[in-house]
Amino acid sequence: MTTENEQQDTVVAKPSSHLFLRLMVLLSFLLAAAALGASVYFWQLIQQSSHTQASEDQQLQQIQQQLSVTDEALDKQQDKLSLQQKVLNQLSAQTNQRDRTLVLAETEYLTRLASFSLHFEHNIPQAIQLLETANKRLVSLNDPTLMKIREVLTEKVTQLQAVPSPDISGILLKLNALGEQINKMPLVVSKAEDEDSDDTQGVKKANGDSAQTTQDAKPSVWRRSWNKTWGALKSVVVIKHQDESKIVAPTQRNYIDQHLQLLLAQAQWGLLRHQEQIYADSLKQAIKWVQQYYNLDAQQTKALLHSLNELEKVQVQPKVPDLGESIELIKQSLNKNVGQMKAADI
Repeated sequence: MTTENEQQDTVVAKPSSHLFLRLMVLLSFLLAAAALGASVYFWQLIQQSSHTQASEDQQLQQIQQQLSVTDEALDKQQDKLSLQQKVLNQLSAQTNQRDRTLVLAETEYLTRLASFSLHFEHNIPQAIQLLETANKRLVSLNDPTLMKIREVLTEKVTQLQAVPSPDISGILLKLNALGEQINKMPLVVSKAEDEDSDDTQGVKKANGDSAQTTQDAKPSVWRRSWNKTWGALKSVVVIKHQDESKIVAPTQRNYIDQHLQLLLAQAQWGLLRHQEQIYADSLKQAIKWVQQYYNLDAQQTKALLHSLNELEKVQVQPKVPDLGESIELIKQSLNKNVGQMKAADI
């Protein structure tokens, strides 16, 4: 019984062993197939990766070439930009130099014009305005090297603002008023005129008595000559000139008055043109003329002389500062700037 069972187990075990072997073979085959498939797959992947890498390397190389070309183009463009920037900087510097030159030239012109207004036209307000305009033109440059010129211009403006300005209109009105009083002032008449006047009355009285005595008798030749001579003498006005007596015909009073009018008009001319010498000399001559030909005891003459003496003291040409220093400083800066421009062009 035992033997049969063992045989049966042996018989049963053999088929099981074959099945296991088959399964192992099948599994090995499957594993080999899977390994082969995996190898093929990985090989394909490697091939694809190799192709992809080669393609990427080729693309990368192309990109690098393009980048190299681009870098070269950028370098050239950068060189062009640098050159253009250099040219622009030069043009900007030249433009600034030209602008600076133009402003300095304009400033010098304005300062010279202000000096002309002071010394020839004696127009202080206009000179101040011109100097202030010149200073503003320098401010537009914003150049610290021009600060010295601006300081001098500002100082000159301050000095001009402190210069006293005479009342030109008031003095002109005063001279006009004095001119209207001239024909109202009495001339200086000597005592000879009064004595002659008495003699005239005596002669007239004698003539009257003689006429009554002789009635309608005709005057003699001597009497007619005397009457004619006396008539000429009566038309004479005797004017005292200091210690001497000067005989002037009544028609010459117009000449005396007109000459005094002319002296006052000459003083007005000197006043308007700030010619102090002409103004003062004209008033001095007018004072002498009044003292020579007009009655100094008359109130009108005293008032006129007082006014003339007061007007003579007026300073119609006040002292003004010299602008030569300002002009010289501006001229030096202008010449220096022009020299730099010429050197840059060379």
